This record gives sequence, C-alpha cells and structure tokens, in this order.
Amino acid sequence: MPEATSEQRLSKVFAFHRSLRFVSIVGKDGEPIATAGRPGLASLEPEEMTASIFSRAAIAWGMTERMNEFHGKIRTAIVIRERIVIVCFFTLGRMFLAFADPEFPIGETEGLGRLLDGLSIDITSPSQLVPDDGL
Repeated sequence: MPEATSEQRLSKVFAFHRSLRFVSIVGKDGEPIATAGRPGLASLEPEEMTASIFSRAAIAWGMTERMNEFHGKIRTAIVIRERIVIVCFFTLGRMFLAFADPEFPIGETEGLGRLLDGLSIDITSPSQLVPDDGL
C-alpha cells in the first residue's frame, strides 16, 4: 500500500472535531508545506488571500521571537474572530494552522496539538527547517 501524502495525513484532523474547516503546515517563510480542507466546505476568504494569511502568520511569529529569551517559546496561539477560530501550533521551525468555526472548543486545543504531532508529516524542503536555537 502506498504511503499517505502529507495532505492525506492532515485530512485525518477533520475527525477530531466537526468545526474544523482547514488545516495547514506553513514554513518559517510563510510558504505552505501541506494543506487540507474539509470536503464540501468553501473557504471564507478568496483563494488569492490564503497566501497572504500564511505570510502574515509567519511575520507575527517572527516578531515574537525576540521575547523567547525572556518568556520562552510560543507553543500555541489562538485567534478568535467573529466567524473563525485560528489555532496556531509552533514546532520544529514550522506552524500548524487549524481554522475552525466559532464553536470549536478551546479546551480541546492540547488534544488537537497532540493529534497533529502524531501525524508524522514530513517536510520535503530542508529550507523549511529552522534550527532550534535553544532560546
């Protein structure tokens, strides 16, 4: 049996909670590594805006790095908007972004993070990796 692609592995996330709409792995440069959307759901933004969302998430992540020395690294960030919840997990020089409807239970964030960690998604481009600087 052929090995599952990163997108196929990401698709397993949708079984975690019915409100999850879209998941993505984004590199430090804002470039998507793998993405998957829940079948049958349309994106809330035009497709051409998605790259901008990824780039801005990467910029926001980079802006917080100077505080790592004092506060430790960001593990998870949650953005709650009127029509969407965005849960960001930061690990191994990449971001896992999960977009969900507003009813996503914030208390389930740690469980979602463990699920994403267990998917064993490969990063195919070594340029996406950022060394752990120990800060």
